[in-house]
Amino acid sequence: MRKMIILGMVMSIQSVFADLCQYNSKAVHERALKHLKVGREIYKYCQTCSDGYPEPIKINSIEVDIDSEIGDPLYMTRINGETEYTDFAHT
Repeated sequence: MRKMIILGMVMSIQSVFADLCQYNSKAVHERALKHLKVGREIYKYCQTCSDGYPEPIKINSIEVDIDSEIGDPLYMTRINGETEYTDFAHT
C-alpha cells in the first residue's frame, strides 16, 4: 500500500510540473515575444512527449491571454491558433 501511495505522489508531481512554461510572468513573456514574430520559423520539440525530432513551425499568428484571477497576472501565448498554449520550454 505504501508503494502505491508513493507512486501516486510521484505521478501527480510530474503532471504538476508538466506545463510550467505555459504560464509566465510579464517579464518572461515580453522576452519571449522579442523572438516570436509573425513570419518567423521556430522549432517545437518535446523530449518528454517522445518527439523524434524538432518540428519546424512558421508563425502565422500569435494570441496572448492574461490570467489575473489569483495573484500576479500570468501570460499565456498561443501560436497559430493551437488549442494548447505554447510551452516555452518545448519551443
